[in-house]
Amino acid sequence: MDGLEEEKGKRQHRESNSLIRIARGLSFRFKKRKDGSSIFSCLPTELVSRIFKYLDSTSLLEAGFVCSYWNEVSSSPSYWRNLYQQEFRVTTIQLKPEQNSWKAFYLETSEKFKKLSAEILAHPEDVNFYIQRAQEHTECTHYDAAADDFTSALDVKNSFPTQNPDISVGVILLRRALTYRHMKDNKRAEEDVAKALALDPNNPHYYRIRGNWRREDKDLAGALADYDVAINLQPMGAVNHFCRGLVCKDQKNYVLAISCLNTAIQFEPENANYRCSRGRMHSQVGAYEDAIKDLDYAITLDPNNSDYLHWRGRIFRENQECEKALKDFEQALSITKDDIDYAWCSIMYSQIKDNKKAQQYITKAIDMAPDNSFHHQFRGILNFGLGNFSVSMDSFNTAIKLYPNWSGHYVWRAAVYCELEQQALAIDDLDTAVHLKADETSLFWRGLLHLSLRQVTKAKYDLLAAVREAETPCHSRILFWLGVAQYLDNQHQAASELWEQTLKAAAKEIRVAHYNEPAKVGLVVHEDAKQAKKLYRQFFQAQYTVDNIKTESVHLGLLAALFPAIKAIAKVSQWFTQERKKYSSSYMEDPLFDQSRHVQEEEDGVSEKKQYEVIGK
Repeated sequence: MDGLEEEKGKRQHRESNSLIRIARGLSFRFKKRKDGSSIFSCLPTELVSRIFKYLDSTSLLEAGFVCSYWNEVSSSPSYWRNLYQQEFRVTTIQLKPEQNSWKAFYLETSEKFKKLSAEILAHPEDVNFYIQRAQEHTECTHYDAAADDFTSALDVKNSFPTQNPDISVGVILLRRALTYRHMKDNKRAEEDVAKALALDPNNPHYYRIRGNWRREDKDLAGALADYDVAINLQPMGAVNHFCRGLVCKDQKNYVLAISCLNTAIQFEPENANYRCSRGRMHSQVGAYEDAIKDLDYAITLDPNNSDYLHWRGRIFRENQECEKALKDFEQALSITKDDIDYAWCSIMYSQIKDNKKAQQYITKAIDMAPDNSFHHQFRGILNFGLGNFSVSMDSFNTAIKLYPNWSGHYVWRAAVYCELEQQALAIDDLDTAVHLKADETSLFWRGLLHLSLRQVTKAKYDLLAAVREAETPCHSRILFWLGVAQYLDNQHQAASELWEQTLKAAAKEIRVAHYNEPAKVGLVVHEDAKQAKKLYRQFFQAQYTVDNIKTESVHLGLLAALFPAIKAIAKVSQWFTQERKKYSSSYMEDPLFDQSRHVQEEEDGVSEKKQYEVIGK
């Protein structure tokens, strides 16, 4: 049956192409109608469209010469996009901003590959032309065609081994393996790398490339093993130590990661990328001055690299130096117009309470990257803080539509439902968030909502699970609310112990001096609930530059009801500060948002556009 359908399609193509050639010939013989139009313009659009969809590129061009009406129809983007997809065997393709039309793009690409094919016909024994055409196919995302060309290159190399001595079989195998990785065919990619290593077992580059792939696939132990072999084979290769440091970073062993970066920088002290990466790792361990020093040096080495300005701005922001952070993000934008930098400018303007500019910049980010769900999420957060709940809801709905598998979007929409007093819908969203990713954030907020509804058993279950999932073993905000849940469950001794742990954990977690200020305020837990609530509101107004989060009232209400029981904990405000910081900045700390900068792959390194996610090509 399939053979009959294929033969029928071929016949339709042949008949359509013949009809066009006849029509073009007739267009020169017949006179035009009295109104000056061609007789062929009278044909129904449906009939013309049906014929045109079977045409090849040559016939479609000829159809454009029949009459102005056919010229207009034959220039339709759908025909030329379909021709492109059929000829180059791609399923999805989008025009770049600099490309004007599908017709021009197809003709330009087709002409380029015709020239390369002509070179191959003229020099069938020269493997360079096969590789060149394969690389062009790869750049155009024609991965199937690229893999075929690399296979042809291997056949030619085996047939003419003395030709092109500078190109080895191992190199061709590695390039084909990279193409298979693009095609998500990891099995064949691994096979090609294994063949390359069998031919040249002492090549550190092959081990490093395989290490990059294993790290990308979250096989950190396998990646470390490959990088260690590469280091043994090439101990002074800076990139080997750099890549090993990135794996240590993935394992959250930042001290060892910094040590690896130190070695890489020792061998290549003027490598700005290594400096930037080490600076970011210094920031992870709280070494703020060392982090800024490394980023300053990276910017000195490469002042026109917007990524280094971006990451220095992020470190400034983490340390509450908002003006400096905003200046870096603005300067990064002056070099490269990037949607992520627009988003971060929006974040900084919101922190200095310039909500008008914050809205303008997040709108620009969305205009540049309308499919980035995290931009819509931040616009939702921004409007949530301003009390524009309808706009906030629309933004979160859009974010969920674009990225339905990201739990954070549901957590934020649940917050809006809480404000609209639709707790049932909020619970549904938080259930979805936990189902997608039962992490600290989703479990914590579902636990809080259960607590506010006095569903104590469910709240304790979620908060205990959140403690287990928390990256920090003694996360103060979770411990505090778990203590509240225990108190409501009449487990007063357990609650008291948890609150004591809260104070110790909070002291360890507070990294910035600004967040130690509540201890100086002298704010103590007050027995009078109304007075306590007033003091806490004054505290928030004095300490925060961002707009108050509306759900604060739920937290205050719970605390006010429990003040007599926690009178002895005079420094509970330390936790409250930390909890508020986490709540108001959860978008900025989002790991996926960190990763949303574009990837710029290099053969022996990683661009800082994406946080340590892809190394090598």
